[in-house]
Amino acid sequence: MSEKQSEAISFINSDKFGVDTWMTLSYFAQNSQDIISTIELYGTLIERLEEYNLLKSYNARDVIRLKQQIVLDVILKTQILIESTMVLIHSLSVGYHTVAKNMTFYDTDLVISIISELRKNKKLKNYRYNMRKVLGLPNLKFLSLSSKEREFLKKDFEGFQLSCLERIKRLVIFYDKFGIVYGKSKHGLAYTTGGMSELDTEITVFDDSSVQCYSRIDNADKMPDGYLVSHVSNSTPPMRRKYFNFVSVLTFRKELIEEINSAISDLKSLISFMCTNHAAYGSNCGKIYLPYNQESKLLVTSRKLETENDIKFFNCIAEKILPKMYLPSRIESVFNMKYANPQIVESITKNTITNILISK
Repeated sequence: MSEKQSEAISFINSDKFGVDTWMTLSYFAQNSQDIISTIELYGTLIERLEEYNLLKSYNARDVIRLKQQIVLDVILKTQILIESTMVLIHSLSVGYHTVAKNMTFYDTDLVISIISELRKNKKLKNYRYNMRKVLGLPNLKFLSLSSKEREFLKKDFEGFQLSCLERIKRLVIFYDKFGIVYGKSKHGLAYTTGGMSELDTEITVFDDSSVQCYSRIDNADKMPDGYLVSHVSNSTPPMRRKYFNFVSVLTFRKELIEEINSAISDLKSLISFMCTNHAAYGSNCGKIYLPYNQESKLLVTSRKLETENDIKFFNCIAEKILPKMYLPSRIESVFNMKYANPQIVESITKNTITNILISK
């Protein structure tokens, strides 16, 4: 084990960071990436359902419903990622000691309060959340740089914060817009698929087909932005709905897929940037590091370097900092559990699920 790795493990084990925090961030980064890959795979699946005649035993309306269910699952997964990312933002702003607890167990009231704050239009410094801490940007006092280099990085960090805040705000809009669809997809399944009889139009193709999600919202603050009001709901025969007072109609068209793709792109960039920076913070004991690309191992900047002088200036900073940074590929493997109890090993080998209480 190298000296830098030993120092990193000692810091991660300390109260300044915490193994639980490290595990939570590492697993969130990896699982988010896998979920996004799954979502992208769903897109390929929808395209090939008919190309390879995979649904030949289903009638046309059932095919529409199955495609709708795939997109609903995509929205569900996207909302889960947004929700978890918002809780992570909140936790990182408060401190590392809250990350594992909040990310493992959180209630809807916490999510609502986070969304409510991030929905507001404020100057960067006036938000409740410290975006520098959220993004894991380093403290410049630990970096041996000239005053000009520090000033360059200070502006660069402001660029990172503003661009990430824009992504966060777009994700908040998406989460708010599809909130009822998300809720009905995981609670009660109170929605109808296949089309809309209310429009008196027979739906025979997936494009422009619709899903209606039924809910109840009594608090105006919890209603999605831009909702419309219907004073009369015609039905044959007449029905008196005593509980449902809100309907969210999801229409499957090109614009919906574009919105989903945009949200996925924002999530991919935001989660990768946050988790990479915080991993660098932990690996370098909170001191000498800068934002970098995990694959290329090169430093990244929030702005386009226009001139040759700008490129040379940034490269000069990189030459000073990069050699001092510890960039592990699999430091988290050090913290993987090894089960010595033969009964546990046997259960894992033979059973479909093994639940284990970790005794201190």
